[in-house]
Amino acid sequence: MAGFSSSTSPEREARTMSLMYFSNEFPNDDLRGLLRRLQDLGKLREYPLLANFVDAATRVLHDEIRKLSTGLRSTLPVFDTIFSVADRPELRKGPLSGSIDGILLCTLELGTYIAYAETNRATVDLASSTNSLAGLGIGLLAASALSISPKLDCLPVAAAEIIRVAFRLGTLVYEVSQDLEPTDFIETL
Repeated sequence: MAGFSSSTSPEREARTMSLMYFSNEFPNDDLRGLLRRLQDLGKLREYPLLANFVDAATRVLHDEIRKLSTGLRSTLPVFDTIFSVADRPELRKGPLSGSIDGILLCTLELGTYIAYAETNRATVDLASSTNSLAGLGIGLLAASALSISPKLDCLPVAAAEIIRVAFRLGTLVYEVSQDLEPTDFIETL
């Protein structure tokens, strides 16, 4: 029988592990209020990476909407930034509700992380072996943006591409559901 010592060395005590978990659910707080706060932070010069993420994510979303069929594209309004989508709650009930929910959740999670990292730059090390990432559902997409970013400055571009993936995933789910059980949702608009 092997014996284990409970003594700890100073070196062992200094090592801590951090877990970053990205959920598949929206927080209970007011979603529009949270996104508005992120939008306001992105306008401050102390948050250039957040501003880069918002700009890149907005461009990606415009690009993905341009690629939609005319019928689906007509269900989406023109918007200035990705945050403007949250001001149209009816979009979360339409044919692209999965896409809208996906981009809003990823925007909230990644935007919040970027804002946190810019505020606490000295304590954030994406490449550290003591950091672990976890996610559930759409949260896995957000976690993957961090996992492929070797440093914080690379995160806005990776995060914007995750917005693209989230939108496409929601669109694919809609298309497959239409193949299985067609609805006349677009014709009734």
